[in-house]
Amino acid sequence: MDTIVALSTAPITSAIGIVRLSGNSSFEIVEKFFSKPISDVKSHTVSHGKILDTNGNIVDDVLITVFRSPTSYTGENIVEISCHGSPFVLKRVVELAIENGARKASGGEFTKRAFLNGKLDLAQAEAVIDLIEAESERESGISLKNLHGDLSLSIEKLRKNILDICAQILAFIDYPDDDIADVSTETLENSVKEAFNTVTKLKNSYNTGRLIKDGVKTVICGKPNVGKSSLMNRLTGFERSIVTDIAGTTRDIIEEKTLFAGIKLVLSDTAGIHESNDTVEKIGVERAEKKLKEADLIFFVCDAKKDLDENDNRIIEKIKHVDGVKIAVINKSDEGNNFFKLSDFNSTVTVSAKTGEGFDLLEKTVIDNFEYISTQNNDIIMNARQYECICRAFNALKNALDNIKLTPDAIITDLERAVGALGEVTGKTTGEEIIENIFSRFCVGK
Repeated sequence: MDTIVALSTAPITSAIGIVRLSGNSSFEIVEKFFSKPISDVKSHTVSHGKILDTNGNIVDDVLITVFRSPTSYTGENIVEISCHGSPFVLKRVVELAIENGARKASGGEFTKRAFLNGKLDLAQAEAVIDLIEAESERESGISLKNLHGDLSLSIEKLRKNILDICAQILAFIDYPDDDIADVSTETLENSVKEAFNTVTKLKNSYNTGRLIKDGVKTVICGKPNVGKSSLMNRLTGFERSIVTDIAGTTRDIIEEKTLFAGIKLVLSDTAGIHESNDTVEKIGVERAEKKLKEADLIFFVCDAKKDLDENDNRIIEKIKHVDGVKIAVINKSDEGNNFFKLSDFNSTVTVSAKTGEGFDLLEKTVIDNFEYISTQNNDIIMNARQYECICRAFNALKNALDNIKLTPDAIITDLERAVGALGEVTGKTTGEEIIENIFSRFCVGK
């Protein structure tokens, strides 16, 4: 392969920026504009020297790290040039590499080369970008496990088990009189059922994985002027929503991500739900009600200074039919002490969004209701593409179980479909178009 080059750090002014080259000619190209030879330098060592332009002028004082094939990230010879983080200097170093024979890398090309050279499989490659984009400790931890190959090992073990079942069936078909090839329907059914149960666990793990990666869709709802926007601002830690004493200040949905109790929440501060003749306000209320139906978590906010009224009860009735976790948040505890025990809610918490009183209990309540996000230790699918592959394997194995009482060869096709779908998770049976699409998500330099 040709030698590629790209800036692997952000193109902004910073203390340090790194230019990366990968390819068989990396060392030779860099030696043309570096003040010292590096062809004989040991792998994973650092050299200090100067970058020189075509006229011998010093461009920068740098550190160069050499990674030799095949023990590098891409499996090729890699050079990483640590420069001072001036965008001009970094751009000039990239230009010098290109002038001396390198080609500018496309997005994700370094990781794609790692995949093509067998350093990473596809699940591990996707874990790279998941790790880069991780926004919580839990998301980072799962991404790191997947990068180290934990998920890939589980997928490959399952895939091999199904292949072994296929081999047994084919041996029985080809050599029906051979005792060694004999396989009972019961043994076959138990083997397929075991594979099906494993796939089912992986499939179901996406419910958790989606919440970890995308965040818990959290709707803050209630009638006007109960402190929904104040709650939003307290949760995010800054003034994201406008807060006034005027009812109906929030007319559209305001969204923001935040970490609360270590859990990623995608907060939606909604318009106060009530009957209104104002056209714009009515649209805001309709959007709020639509958001409720999509919520994983609902904070129903009411006022500690007042009793529940018809408006509150109308909202409670709407919330009853939503599947998400429902927490009643009695706000303004610094001004009143009313407490309402709502039977249709998972929990009720009294807080003051103004002073922060009660937020330790609200945090504990959220943790209690979403504890499984933090405690599930089995393989977790966070990636939508991988989930789609797992679903196809699930459906194929389900069909196999449904038809297993027929002749053994009746389920071979379903088992082979399951094997193919699982192979797509790690890239063993994935088409070029899908591979290109995956690596197009990466930024240049990764």
